[in-house]
Amino acid sequence: MQEKPSVCILTSVHRSSDVRIYQKQARSLAGAGYPVTLISPGSPPEERSDVRFIEFKKPKSRFLRILLSPFQILRLALGQKSKIYHFHDPELIFTGFCLRLLRKKVIYDAHEDVPRQILSKPWIKPFLRRLLSGLFECYENLFCRIFTRVVTATPEIQRRFLKVNKNTVHVGNYPILNETGVSAADYDSRPGCYCYIGAVSRVRGIREAVQAAADIKAPFILAGDFDSPALYDEIRALPGWANTDFRGFVGRQEVAAILSSARAGLVTLHPIPNYMESLPIKMFEYMAAGVPVVASDFPYWRKIIEGESCGVCVDPLDPPAIAAAIAFILDNPEKAREMGENGRRLALSKYNWENEKQKLLAMYESILSG
Repeated sequence: MQEKPSVCILTSVHRSSDVRIYQKQARSLAGAGYPVTLISPGSPPEERSDVRFIEFKKPKSRFLRILLSPFQILRLALGQKSKIYHFHDPELIFTGFCLRLLRKKVIYDAHEDVPRQILSKPWIKPFLRRLLSGLFECYENLFCRIFTRVVTATPEIQRRFLKVNKNTVHVGNYPILNETGVSAADYDSRPGCYCYIGAVSRVRGIREAVQAAADIKAPFILAGDFDSPALYDEIRALPGWANTDFRGFVGRQEVAAILSSARAGLVTLHPIPNYMESLPIKMFEYMAAGVPVVASDFPYWRKIIEGESCGVCVDPLDPPAIAAAIAFILDNPEKAREMGENGRRLALSKYNWENEKQKLLAMYESILSG
């Protein structure tokens, strides 16, 4: 059997244990025989792995990280002498360009539609957002033309990049089946609680979720990092905080434990351009665990959630509507179990990493044969 070429995965933002980057992509590549090195911030996961880790010392401020990371990561990357470089952050586009100039195979993994994301960035002055969005889209499109492949997390982002790079592949960020050890059949034995798992921010609907919690007797399990201390102080002053069980950032084992106890899962993101056609992993993790979903009423999501009868869609800016949807699921266990079973069935057949892994490996094989 021909020896696989070495792969170096680069991120200047995400944790070394990141689910898409490490748990799915890096481990899948290593399992297929590729020697994989992951350069990322923070210490490596404690679990044993075939992936080799190199810690990147991330600058403390956002400005210094964006300014310095491309050069720091480039220096570390060149030291690996890998054949293929797979990077995950738009701030590393210049790093990817330099590697491409050195005739390396370079893959850009676009998790988000960044130009649309910029339009809603709270730390950018509103009058600058549209200008910066347009400038970044031109910059991103220019360099993506020369990358060996572009990988996208959603079909919508893929359609955008296909206009500038025909070698654009959609590899969805769907859950690893049976990672949680939970199935829809366990639903009746679960306690009466509901959850949100993921990054905690204003645009991800945390204020409305905690306001809704004030009207629900069941505990609300909240797992994730707040994006600022000021937001944490603001949210814990709300009446619904008394019904909130805040866990902070949790590892994959605790995620599994939360999903095994939840009767509903929230994904009530605000209607901003970057979210309207996104496919958040938490939605599909809920489905894979047989948890009915309370989701934002975006047309793209409604086709999945209500079209497949695996949850309820609501106005994410309306706390009473969110509370009513949660209450409906908690008060109607037979209907809720049916929703959970539908979501689980859909995850098993379509929205799972096992399917997406084959796309990832096929893309790598196409690079080697090209």
